[in-house]
Amino acid sequence: GAYNLSIRNPSELTKIRANWESFVATFTAHDPELFSQPGMLTLGERLERWAPWVAAQLDAEPTDAHATLVHGDFKAMNVFLPAEGSGEKAVLIDFASTGVGYGMADVAMHLNHAVLPEDMSAGGEERLLDGYLAALKAARGPGAAEYPRDLALRHYRLGCVDYGRFVVGRFWSAGKTTPDSFAAKAASPNSGLWNRRVDAALAFAARINRYLAVFERGSAFLRCSTCACTVVC
Repeated sequence: GAYNLSIRNPSELTKIRANWESFVATFTAHDPELFSQPGMLTLGERLERWAPWVAAQLDAEPTDAHATLVHGDFKAMNVFLPAEGSGEKAVLIDFASTGVGYGMADVAMHLNHAVLPEDMSAGGEERLLDGYLAALKAARGPGAAEYPRDLALRHYRLGCVDYGRFVVGRFWSAGKTTPDSFAAKAASPNSGLWNRRVDAALAFAARINRYLAVFERGSAFLRCSTCACTVVC
């Protein structure tokens, strides 16, 4: 995928802490309650520390259970929706990043990139995920192997954290990510909602924090399978 840690510039990882500290300083006034939640102020440090482990969980071989072809850059501009009532299907473009992975990583990128924060709130995120899983099951047919909901949600949450690492390290540059910079991109179909709406950015940050905390609580000690680094809660 386009944001896979293994192909990104290493400097993106080293910029996460400074970028996040700048984001906190710039946006805390917009939602003080959010930034008072546990883990929010240290999210940059945590993302940097957990990034190799998270990325390793999303690595898949063609023979792995539930592995599939993923688009890899499933942003809004790469999906063309049909006109209402046309009977046509959605059309995808730009397959330069297609490869083997877990499909929920595509889902994680697309929901966070393209879906309005009000449609993700109040149970909306869960309804979208369940709708996707139901459609996937129907498309695969009755003879297909089960993709357990708990595992699919785990892959989705890992995808959200992994994509969050990319966004914070690559796009939320220190000193350059402001309400004005979001407003300048407001009409850009190639920009994620997290880069053109303050409410979407804050909702995404809260989601990253919430899902990262799930994995932090899951184990007191984990060893990354790709680089042998250790992650300690």
